[in-house]
Amino acid sequence: MPMTRHCLTGSGWLFTQTIRAGQQAGGIWLVMQDSRGYPAMADGDVMTLAVIESVDWLSQQQIQVHIATLSFGRIMRSSDAPAQPTRLTGQLYGGWSPSSVSLAADDVLITRLHQWQAEFGLVWPEWVTNQTPLCANWVCLRWLELLPLSLKTKQRLLKQPSARNCLRYLKKVIRQSDRYH
Repeated sequence: MPMTRHCLTGSGWLFTQTIRAGQQAGGIWLVMQDSRGYPAMADGDVMTLAVIESVDWLSQQQIQVHIATLSFGRIMRSSDAPAQPTRLTGQLYGGWSPSSVSLAADDVLITRLHQWQAEFGLVWPEWVTNQTPLCANWVCLRWLELLPLSLKTKQRLLKQPSARNCLRYLKKVIRQSDRYH
């Protein structure tokens, strides 16, 4: 999801070629996949554009690639071109309109996100500086990364014009969750 930084690791010819092509092209498309490894690669599905910030080719057993995810894109399939599993054509997609909704610090989505972060020790760079983002878009994207929702549900929420439906859906899920009662 956009607005984060990650480290990808891998090895082998295909991984190396993909990273090199991404460096030359100025970025790589990242598609979502479900828990069984099935990707969301249908025409119009939402994916993420990532910029390669640095590549450590030699110091580890596997290549380490540091990326920054910038924005959404939509998969574009050409009817006259055969589908290639390692190549995607995409078009930048604005995603949700810029959120004018700020969440209160005691909002259930913020407090549960803080609890989850403390429990599992995950630290987003935005929180290292003690500047908790209260932007609804950012919070929704983090929850969509964390929750084991179906690809269909995530895609449907991301294709909405604003984050309002996602906020409503996530609050319902969190409030009904046995884990947090």
